Amino acid sequence: MTQFSLTQANFLDYYSDKPREFVICISDFAKQMSSEYGCDVKVSADKLLTAHDFWIGDVNRTAKRGHSQIDRFTGEEFYKKPNHLKQLAFLTFWIRRASPISDIVEKAGHNVLPLNVNRFFAYSNELLAFHAGIKICFGYEVREIRSHQQDSKSIHTWDAIKTGQALHSKLKNWSFVSDYVITLKHKNMSPHAIYLIYRTLFSDRR
Repeated sequence: MTQFSLTQANFLDYYSDKPREFVICISDFAKQMSSEYGCDVKVSADKLLTAHDFWIGDVNRTAKRGHSQIDRFTGEEFYKKPNHLKQLAFLTFWIRRASPISDIVEKAGHNVLPLNVNRFFAYSNELLAFHAGIKICFGYEVREIRSHQQDSKSIHTWDAIKTGQALHSKLKNWSFVSDYVITLKHKNMSPHAIYLIYRTLFSDRR
């Protein structure tokens, strides 16, 4: 059992220094996602640890490009991390590069369309990287909506619902998803390009 879901609003901070827990969380999600495509998978813990190390390395390196700040309580110097979209772009990039899903087996007796099963066999690691990033991003986006609209619970709840509905509609469109995962698999898509896609997905409220 993992302590946090991917949509937990503090996912990035919580798992940044907990690589073993990160591996469990992403592995659990990979197995859940594969089941929706009528498949079972094996996930490499070593490859996810590698993805975690490179993700945190990129986040820290990007933070140090900015100006350092002083903690007013401890007096210690620190660097502000990039926003959640940029951090998730790094995470998506490195999950894809690590390709932690190795063995895929089609389940017996599932009711998934053969076309979707074939899609998963072809793009399992790209789908994992993309959908994990989207789910984590959604948790942060909803938190931002609520933090800016504390004066009206009904309004911020409605905005959160609208954000979720718009996102769900886009993710059901295989044409959109396929463009993304095919490019992620066959082209050298940079973290910055992934960041721009995440911004586009949530552009309705920016």
